Amino acid sequence: MVAFRASHYQTTMAITTIFLLLSSLALLASTFPCSNGHNITHVLSRHPQFSVFNRHLTASGLAEQINKHMTITVCVLDNPTMRRFLGKWGPSATTLRHVLSVHVLLDYYTPGKLHQLTNSTIQAETMVGPTNHLVLSYPVYVAITNLQIQGGKVVRFTANQGVSVAYFVKSIEEVPFNISVIQITEILCPPQAIPDHRTLLTRVMSSFGCKLFAQKLRGIQAENVYVGNVKTELTIFCPADYAFRSFLPLFEKLSEKSKDSLMLLHGLPVYESIPMLRENNRWIDTLATSSGLHRFGLRVENGEWEEVILKTRIVKTEVVGILIDDMSLAIYVIDDVLLPKELFKVLRSGKRIIRLSHSLEKMRTTPREESLKQGAIVFAALAFGWLAIELALKPWLQKARANLGNSHPSDEQEDVVEGSSESQPSDESAAVDDRR
Repeated sequence: MVAFRASHYQTTMAITTIFLLLSSLALLASTFPCSNGHNITHVLSRHPQFSVFNRHLTASGLAEQINKHMTITVCVLDNPTMRRFLGKWGPSATTLRHVLSVHVLLDYYTPGKLHQLTNSTIQAETMVGPTNHLVLSYPVYVAITNLQIQGGKVVRFTANQGVSVAYFVKSIEEVPFNISVIQITEILCPPQAIPDHRTLLTRVMSSFGCKLFAQKLRGIQAENVYVGNVKTELTIFCPADYAFRSFLPLFEKLSEKSKDSLMLLHGLPVYESIPMLRENNRWIDTLATSSGLHRFGLRVENGEWEEVILKTRIVKTEVVGILIDDMSLAIYVIDDVLLPKELFKVLRSGKRIIRLSHSLEKMRTTPREESLKQGAIVFAALAFGWLAIELALKPWLQKARANLGNSHPSDEQEDVVEGSSESQPSDESAAVDDRR
């Protein structure tokens, strides 16, 4: 009995100890924030003079990314500066996101730490990753310099090799060793330092294994459609070079209009992230759907291992890489060229032997070839018609030819007739003489 009570007492004490330990851990977690213990949207909501910056930071999805970092510094701009920037440049959603990304530093900088810099410069890494920097030419680093001016200290921020310059104003809010929000005077990455949308698309695809697709897109009407959609929303499925290279001979046989339709089939007029593509199996409209007479649709399916599969009536491919996934612009790499049934057909069932459709081959004939073809058809039709007339009217034609020949006797026959007519009168005259 005593042993039972001792065992029960030990069990109770163990449960109590575990409960107190868990309570202590919860208290520590609430006291010292973890990696996502701050919320930049809530921090800036307490400062209405930065409401415009806060609104666009949240809309671009950057706020969510900021909240995931353990130590970070956000360089904010007041409402007049933001309104002046937006009114002058009118940046697209993609451009604005990258501009704001330059204002997020991946380290903890307080006024004290900034003023400790004595005639030296540090390179602060921004939220723009190295990959995006190489592709889009956005600055990965912001140079921070503490200047001695007229006996005072001025902290200068520069980007784009000194093109963009701003100065430290004041600290807005700090959570020690977690997040620092500071105000600066100007935009660090103005849009003139950012490549235009046409260059952006070409550079993105050419730099990461889709150079052939980018080259064939350049200079045709489809490129203008892509560039126009970058300003709003756009998703591109870019065939890898190894896939497009084997397709080049067939691509060169297409007419200009068909090339446009094929290239536009690889784009969507809306933004589709990988999770959005995995939502359900469905047919979706492409950029080619509204540009031609045919549907040019694309089917999206989920694979057995959650891979994203794209299908037309002819081929099946899947997404094998992500070049950009940026809220309004997504560029994915696929391992085959999407071929629509409106332009191609399979010659043999079960084998991937594909050629142009019959209607497309007729469209590809040149004007000279078309005129020669029409002339040959007319000549053949006339010859066939004459032969048919000959066969159908052969008896009458032979009779007509015979009558025509009889109506024009030969010269010998005419001489004989004339001779006989002249001899008859002489015989008659001889008979008369005998009777006399």
